[in-house]
Amino acid sequence: MYRRVSQLSRPVIGLKVDHYQAVTLTFECKNKDTLEPSDFHQIEARLNDGTGNLGFICYRNARKEPIRVEIEQLRSITIGVMARN
Repeated sequence: MYRRVSQLSRPVIGLKVDHYQAVTLTFECKNKDTLEPSDFHQIEARLNDGTGNLGFICYRNARKEPIRVEIEQLRSITIGVMARN
């Protein structure tokens, strides 16, 4: 079911939606335990000024914290998005 961002609970994600000017929320769901750089590039390609720069990568793993390579990929995407704006 698709919902407009304005219909989502404001206290939960409203501030981030406003900050990243998200018209849609992008979710990339992966059926694997470890993320690869191409997974991050895939969601980065879907983020843009027209629909917004807020995206989520969901994958199955028992870890509670991201590993170093995942953090580095996220930083790379953040820098790329900031450079476009």
